[in-house]
Amino acid sequence: MSTTSILSKLVSDIARQKQLYHEKTMTPDAEWINYLRFLEIYDYYVDLSHIIIPEFMISALSSLITFGINPWEFDVFTLYFDIRIPTLDEMLRGINIVIDKTTIEYTFEKLGIEEDFSDFIKQHFEPEIVAQIMPEKCVYGVSRYGMCFVDPQTMREFLKNTLLLMFRKHKDWESRRREIKALAKTLDISEDIVESIHDRIELIMKIYIEMFTLNYSRLNISKLASDNGIVSIVSYIGESKDVSYNILTDILMGCILDIGVLDQCYLLPEKSVFRLDNIELPAIFNAIDVMIKHNIDRFLYTPMALANYATGSERIDFRKAQRTETWGQLMTMRYIVDAHAISVVKNLLPNADNFTINKYVTALRQFFGHITKRHRWGMKIYGMLDIDLFKKYWVEYWSSMGLDRDVLETLYNNVSDWIRHLAIRKREIGRRVRASRGLTPI
Repeated sequence: MSTTSILSKLVSDIARQKQLYHEKTMTPDAEWINYLRFLEIYDYYVDLSHIIIPEFMISALSSLITFGINPWEFDVFTLYFDIRIPTLDEMLRGINIVIDKTTIEYTFEKLGIEEDFSDFIKQHFEPEIVAQIMPEKCVYGVSRYGMCFVDPQTMREFLKNTLLLMFRKHKDWESRRREIKALAKTLDISEDIVESIHDRIELIMKIYIEMFTLNYSRLNISKLASDNGIVSIVSYIGESKDVSYNILTDILMGCILDIGVLDQCYLLPEKSVFRLDNIELPAIFNAIDVMIKHNIDRFLYTPMALANYATGSERIDFRKAQRTETWGQLMTMRYIVDAHAISVVKNLLPNADNFTINKYVTALRQFFGHITKRHRWGMKIYGMLDIDLFKKYWVEYWSSMGLDRDVLETLYNNVSDWIRHLAIRKREIGRRVRASRGLTPI
């Protein structure tokens, strides 16, 4: 097939995909059909919100206490958005609905919890426990000298957001461990620390489903605890561990045999150490309920968001839609990445079958995707790694998945410079549609 024929087919494929994308998201029929589909899965989404949000917010609470990190630094505490109907002028510019991320101050006011570490700890725990808890991590221009301690920014990001991302990204233990191990090795983080945090998060999430806890769990989701109060988890190294559970604060921060190391836990009395002060529940549990409600409330706005940034003429004809054209440009970038990966791998592994080639294509897509993500929480760390560190992580992770290390290194060295320039271009294109409608890019 000639170069002209290949290019002609590529242009035709992208045009067809642009039309399908437009038909499924931006036309009036698409918006209505999507709304009906979202209604169909609404009950499922409600249940899912009651599982995921408490699991991740309580896991973040544990890391917050253990490592002295400010609540506002955790992505899971800041997923709050302001949603409003557009003005007439905005409607004429094709804006269906306006969604803006709220400020940290506004978010924490709505959640009813303190955003500063020391204030948060005093708000939630008994005074004798507050005195034990380590100083907060330093924040430049905010923390007082001698009242905090310093970690490298990548280490800090790993502790507060990346590990939680791994539990959302990988449901099976083996895939999760591979990526965590690759990142930890890249950042030179002790495997004992990684194992300790992983197992505690695994325990928190398992308890939420397997052992009903009064005022925390949901009756239609959590199971009633067994008589012996034992829950089993699969540890970071793949071992099955049985843990006795009685008090939630023990699981959050207490020293538990075979879970964690001594300098990453607290010796607690045989009672809950949450501060109550004549209120029914610690503020964090009300914050969880607020976040769940907010998450559910905005769910049915999604079809409107999918059809956003399209005027009447743009809704009718996909060739006039700026969003469709932008999507087409992004798809073209993906084709460029795929074609380059296929070319390099075929040259290095001439006998490779399509299945093997596709694994390298997937690896290069991940490289491109991870350095361009803007909205997904927990993804920031990949953009913080310099060229050499990202290479170390990427090669380590994909070689653990069975790909040839030498081929990966050659592929990375071949694409590293231009793919980063392509990533910058992708981010600029992604922001353009919202900015062109007079809105500040999120």
